[in-house]
Amino acid sequence: MLAEAKAKEVQERTASLEEAERLQLSRGEMVFEISQTRCSADGRPVAVDTVILPATLFTRDAVREGADHSILRLAKRAGVLLGTGEERVSLAQVDPATAKLLRTDAGTSVVRLDRIVNTIDGTPAEWRVAYCTMSGSAYVSQLRA
Repeated sequence: MLAEAKAKEVQERTASLEEAERLQLSRGEMVFEISQTRCSADGRPVAVDTVILPATLFTRDAVREGADHSILRLAKRAGVLLGTGEERVSLAQVDPATAKLLRTDAGTSVVRLDRIVNTIDGTPAEWRVAYCTMSGSAYVSQLRA
């Protein structure tokens, strides 16, 4: 069973320096930050995601709280045509706040997913970082055109 995403929080704010660099934004540009926890069918948290979207590409309505926050559905709602992307997979140790959301101990090793998705013209449209527990589960990425 695939993990279901539950939106935790949506904020509109100024991009951090790292976010501006990763999304190729100018200093002071606005972004949407979506924090969500993905849970297994039995309600066990399996991943904590932070998604950063440039406010120049996405509207408040497209990113509204409670909506489906998959990049494909967000892009469709905002009229954004997606192109290429890259996802890096590594191991990381979770900080105390993430550990609490994942119901594990701080310092536990988890899978870290770091993804950039671009528009059809190569403009970064999404930066997503997820921390995933792999105990009793597998990471499945379904890609559709």
